[in-house]
Amino acid sequence: KAMGFYEGMLWSEVPAGFQEQRGKELFDFRTFGGENSSDVQQRVRHALRELALRYPRQRVICITHAGWLQQLVLIADAEGILPNQWSDRSAIYEGGIGPIGQLQYFHPVNIQARVAMVATSD
Repeated sequence: KAMGFYEGMLWSEVPAGFQEQRGKELFDFRTFGGENSSDVQQRVRHALRELALRYPRQRVICITHAGWLQQLVLIADAEGILPNQWSDRSAIYEGGIGPIGQLQYFHPVNIQARVAMVATSD
């Protein structure tokens, strides 16, 4: 999300009104020269359309930050495809994009780290 005039500054250096927008699901940085949540959601939807057009029927990996993931979750929820197990903004998720950029599915990928146990003798 573009935060406008205060982008890149420390939180201690910006006004309280700006700080209040931090972490909100519906935020508005327009008064500070940035974007609001609708602007970002439009950009996410545009990016989905671009991916669908540029890479039809292909696998694409996107690494993103929580702000974009939050918008994808809002889109998935609006389209009625948000899984019940949604709980974390820092995980691996798989989504399907239709031919015009609509989300077709969106769910977490269950991964499990395994550590090999090696028996030792004293």
